[in-house]
Amino acid sequence: MPPLVDFAPLNQGKVETLNHLHGVPLILTLVALSCAVFCVALDITIIATAIPRITDGFHALQDIGWYGSVYLLTQCALELPFGKIYRLFNPKWVFMSSLFFFEVGSALCGAAPSSVALIIGRAIAGVGGAGLFCGSIVIIAHTVPIHKRPLYQSVYGAMFGIASVVGPLIGGAFTDHLTWRWCFYVNLPVGAVTAVIILFYLHLQTTSAGQKDRTVWQLFLSLDPLGLLLFVPAIFGAEPIWASSLFIFCLSSAFFLLVYFLPIYFQAIHNLSPSASGVASIPLILSNVVSIAVTGGLITKFGFYVPYVYLCIVLTCIGCGLITTLDVHTGTAKWIGYQLLYGFGAGCALQIPNMATQNVLPLADIPAGLATIILAQNFGPAVMLSAGNNILNQKLVAYIGDLGIAGIDPMVVLQAGATGFRGVVPEGELGRMLEAYNHALRQTFYLTLAMSCAAVVGGVCIEWKTVRKPEAKKDQGIGEKMNL
Repeated sequence: MPPLVDFAPLNQGKVETLNHLHGVPLILTLVALSCAVFCVALDITIIATAIPRITDGFHALQDIGWYGSVYLLTQCALELPFGKIYRLFNPKWVFMSSLFFFEVGSALCGAAPSSVALIIGRAIAGVGGAGLFCGSIVIIAHTVPIHKRPLYQSVYGAMFGIASVVGPLIGGAFTDHLTWRWCFYVNLPVGAVTAVIILFYLHLQTTSAGQKDRTVWQLFLSLDPLGLLLFVPAIFGAEPIWASSLFIFCLSSAFFLLVYFLPIYFQAIHNLSPSASGVASIPLILSNVVSIAVTGGLITKFGFYVPYVYLCIVLTCIGCGLITTLDVHTGTAKWIGYQLLYGFGAGCALQIPNMATQNVLPLADIPAGLATIILAQNFGPAVMLSAGNNILNQKLVAYIGDLGIAGIDPMVVLQAGATGFRGVVPEGELGRMLEAYNHALRQTFYLTLAMSCAAVVGGVCIEWKTVRKPEAKKDQGIGEKMNL
């Protein structure tokens, strides 16, 4: 049985070559990484409030799940290869290549003439997103000492949260006043700023000089394709990795189910505009940002992170349980409070799997470990968004059929879109239709509750460790006694 508390410092007794930055280079690097995270976060959340209008234009309510899941699926497929690539090659140039793919995908999404084209663009953007998300954390691991990483990653997490807050608002504003296509075009200038900063100000010592003498085939074999295929089942015999992976799989699944389906609730049930639904989603995202920042500071000060995992599980389960009670007549105070409770709870632990992984692995293995965590973090929503969409579609068709409204084909209502259905339903039957729609959405929220509860399995298995090094021999003695 592992010790309850381990005061051993990270990688004690091991010597590793680091690229720690200070002053202006560090600040500029953090700005660039923040811009990259901002792009990725915008691409995930800015579309949330635009989706109902997109389904109206493309007559494709059935594709809601694909708009989010295909982006995350391509990320999942490439996170492990990117983890290997970042280990073999200079992280700067891998990061720049990832940014290129992300920008191309965003441009294609903005110009998409059909729902299928939009999905293809999302898939290409996911390729770049895989490298950007993993690379941002890898570069932090290369440039910042371990005891400072929780603080800097909380800044990085807060930037993700800020983008998540403004994403629905910007998406709603673009959709209402311009076009939803600007939800993707907006990534282009932000990505350009990131590229300029990384290109001119990030300089990392590379340990891969020997790679230049290898053939393309040798470089491909260096990626260990067979090992990558075997890596996923193998990681579940490493306790900190499998526990953190399972925990973040469940937590991120529940979080993104709410990010995507709450705007549908606000627009379809309460008839809010995309901009207004973005405002209505602020409590969920803002409380998440505040919680990430507060938790990061507390972990930096006191060292331990597992208590916040437990707090996260309690708050998210209660918050999701309350969200499943949303109905046609739910008042503003209630849905604000429910979102605040869940968002704060989720923020307590969203960054902890990344911290735990860095705290138990040597620097050389951190890229692969982080890729595993990010794989789980993205694969969960990729699967569950599609599952939630299928639940919504199937239940909506069934419940509309049960209403028995003369002349109303459930498939016509489905294809009309998340807000366009009001135009195909007789005014006298709109109240019953809203009840059916709300009932179908509630089944999707039940999936969110189930994933929040399932997070406890991985959460309770995350090993108790600290990110703080012992400051004195006396402290080491205490740690040794507690480890007995």
